[in-house]
Amino acid sequence: MRRAFTRAVSPRIAECALTHLERVPIDAARAAAQHAAYERALAAASFEIVRLLELPDDPDAVFVEDTALALGGHAIITRPGVASRADETESTAQGLEGKLEVHRLRSGYLDGGDVLRIDRRLYVGLSTRTDGEGIAALRQIAGPLGYEVIAEPGAANCLRAGDRLIMAAGSPKTAERLRARGFEVVELDVSELQKAEAGVTCMSLIDER
Repeated sequence: MRRAFTRAVSPRIAECALTHLERVPIDAARAAAQHAAYERALAAASFEIVRLLELPDDPDAVFVEDTALALGGHAIITRPGVASRADETESTAQGLEGKLEVHRLRSGYLDGGDVLRIDRRLYVGLSTRTDGEGIAALRQIAGPLGYEVIAEPGAANCLRAGDRLIMAAGSPKTAERLRARGFEVVELDVSELQKAEAGVTCMSLIDER
């Protein structure tokens, strides 16, 4: 069965790291409810939800995709360029041990939220959390696993879950264009989580084997 690794919303999510949005109040309870709806959407797409250890003192803990890349039977533990997230990466590594073969980046900075996977290609956006050295380190690990790493100025945010596309509500024209191409689109209200610069991809690690 396909799996989606997730982690609970921290009650301190309002203290999350921000790079381009101004800080505004975040309702942690509402964020948790939106995250629960997100997990239900994944379960409805036939994914087993595997909860990683809760980290209530880590504001960004719910954004598990930032801390690892799931590639087939492998997981690459990343190095986000935010010092406060070091505990998260170690917790993710421990949670994935025994479920996936774990590899670790040893140099540079790489945030999983900057990586878009399409088949065997990894498009990596340069940002304040991902640098050239981190991309090179990813290439050294992912290359032998059969993945091509391509540096990009940016990346996209839409989650493919089986035969469905999960996307944030608020882009109705995009959703309709995707439906017109034959996709089953699930639009979710993640407005509270978006205040923490979240997208639908960053709240899970998808293992589609």
